[in-house]
Amino acid sequence: MRVPALEKNVLKYRALQMVMVIFHAESLKRYVIESIRSTDRILPSEDGAERLPDGVTKLVKKAFAVLLEEGILTLDESRQVQKLVDYRNDIAHRVHELTGDVVLPNRTTWLMSGLESKCQYEALDRLKRFRRKIEDGLRSSFAQSLSLDSVHFEVAEATYLEELSRLEKRIDRQMSARMEAGG
Repeated sequence: MRVPALEKNVLKYRALQMVMVIFHAESLKRYVIESIRSTDRILPSEDGAERLPDGVTKLVKKAFAVLLEEGILTLDESRQVQKLVDYRNDIAHRVHELTGDVVLPNRTTWLMSGLESKCQYEALDRLKRFRRKIEDGLRSSFAQSLSLDSVHFEVAEATYLEELSRLEKRIDRQMSARMEAGG
């Protein structure tokens, strides 16, 4: 099957973004959970109860409820972050739904195929913004969970960001050329 260059580049762009969203969503999730657990071990509550004990169900939801209780996130922000974590799950379990809307051969224009795009191009930036906000909020009264994960991912991320920039310019040029050609 011959896939036009524009569609190939859109799929590459999405794939790189998806890899980065998976990493940042997992990293944020682990950071929040481990920071809360570390704080509870270092500074136990009066009754000694941990907010996120091992084996707790709905761990992520409860972790973000702690951030809400502590005033680190608003209810709306907590819901938004949890949706971004759910988007990570969509990528992991339903990647076909994030790529199926790209029109393949036998079409003259790059359009949505009638499938609604589930790709969230802004997800990566939003995850990074929320990470900074949460780190700032936890810094004042929580133990900070440190991980070398970001160090291990640093070279890959720099490479992906550079390639995303190139692909974005290429996609814009290809889209303009296709529109000028009447398609």
